[in-house]
Amino acid sequence: KKKKHEKKKKRERERERERERAEPGERDKERNKHPDQTSTAFARRSNKRYLCIDIGLTSLPAVETEAAGGGGMADSIQPSDGSENAAPQLANIIQALDVIHSPASSNEVRKQASEFLEQQKHEKAAVQNGYFLAAEKSHSPVVQHLGLSLLEHVLRYKFLELSPDQVNHTRGLVMSLAEGLRCQDPSYIRNKVASLWVELAKRTWGLEWPRMDESLVQLWNATFTHKELVLTVLETLSEDIIHQEDTASSLRGTDLNRALVEICTPYDVFKVAYPTRDHHTEIRSGSEGWIFRVSYFLSDCVRNFHASVEARTCALKSLSCLRSFVAWVIPMAIDSSQCIMAICSALEVEDDTILLVS
Repeated sequence: KKKKHEKKKKRERERERERERAEPGERDKERNKHPDQTSTAFARRSNKRYLCIDIGLTSLPAVETEAAGGGGMADSIQPSDGSENAAPQLANIIQALDVIHSPASSNEVRKQASEFLEQQKHEKAAVQNGYFLAAEKSHSPVVQHLGLSLLEHVLRYKFLELSPDQVNHTRGLVMSLAEGLRCQDPSYIRNKVASLWVELAKRTWGLEWPRMDESLVQLWNATFTHKELVLTVLETLSEDIIHQEDTASSLRGTDLNRALVEICTPYDVFKVAYPTRDHHTEIRSGSEGWIFRVSYFLSDCVRNFHASVEARTCALKSLSCLRSFVAWVIPMAIDSSQCIMAICSALEVEDDTILLVS
């Protein structure tokens, strides 16, 4: 009886493997026989949606707000332009994203949903929609990431089309997203917000945004999560500005280079290295300089390495930031900030990753 039972199980497993090896076309046919309600509803409306886009209309057909996952910000937002279609538009965006990730969606419907989301990057309300999607904590991380991607597209590719008021408004939204970060947010969300900050800084720091360093210091004095954000911003600015790895940095290379050197260098060292500067605008906040702040924070993380869960992550971030700094910072700044002492203290930690980075 035992052998017969084992043979029966074996035959069932073989049949299951044969079904799994079925051609994709056959699986799609079976899937399309019983599509889920979300993909069916999206398919029914897809022709109307793309007809509106093709003839140049800005409004889309309204959909039920329940499709957005139970309400949330899509139900309660007040768009800045007074349009009543903002909430349904957000519901459309969220539903299209659900369709793309649904295993029951056909390839055709998934393609239509992808084209619809791609079109949202070029809409006039892309900044506002992106912020609403990203800022609402009840949204899934996937939805929040999509909202951040809409903002990033505008900053990278449509920044010159923004008016001064729109630039100031967008900067306020990005700063609001940075302040609202939480420790439970996924790392890719936190890194995306840092990327938005960097894109704004490369285009407006020292011009429309002279007090960026003050904003970084305020975030630095908040939580561990905000310290990680600041470290990521500083490291990315260092890599992009010094090495001029993108167009935005190369266009303002000299101004950004001087600004970065100033805010990272202790003020006493900076006065000695640059006793006179023509047409100078004060952009730094505090006299310490970031190389001192990061070095002191690294030492603090090492001292509390086993007492805090966040200490290891922040120590790695600090070491990575310092590694970028020491390649170009004024040698006197390295000496006065006790940077080398802080790095050497990390060599005493019994952690292979920390030791390797140190």
